[in-house]
Amino acid sequence: MYLLLLGGRYGEPIFDSGLAPTEEEFTRARQRGIPMLVFVKQGIEVQPRQQGFIDRVQEYTGGRFRAGFTSAVDLQPKVAAALAEIAAQQAPLAYTPLPANAHLVVPWVYGPRRQGRSIHAPRRHPGMLCSAACRAPAASGLTGHTG
Repeated sequence: MYLLLLGGRYGEPIFDSGLAPTEEEFTRARQRGIPMLVFVKQGIEVQPRQQGFIDRVQEYTGGRFRAGFTSAVDLQPKVAAALAEIAAQQAPLAYTPLPANAHLVVPWVYGPRRQGRSIHAPRRHPGMLCSAACRAPAASGLTGHTG
């Protein structure tokens, strides 16, 4: 959840992007599809560049709750209510088993070998027991220890 509080000042633009840190955060959250709660402070003077940012935020309608606030005391119950509403809408996590014939490839398990050893396999030390996967033949698709 991304909580965006917009006041009257735009902020100091970052040299490489020309955007204020808050606008960069908003842009990144939007690109990643992160749900947002946006609150805009009311009854204040707003810098022209900040007004442009507020307008861009208000143009983006997906995945966002918007409301105004006048003070921290006014803001707190609004944020709490918005979070409670979102929590009530969320479906609980559910376990869905994969079909028995599903072919699952986990790259870090079946990855390339380096110097005769699998990347994921720890080096065996004297006295260390080796699992069955460690002793499995190469034809099984599992990569085990070599030493």
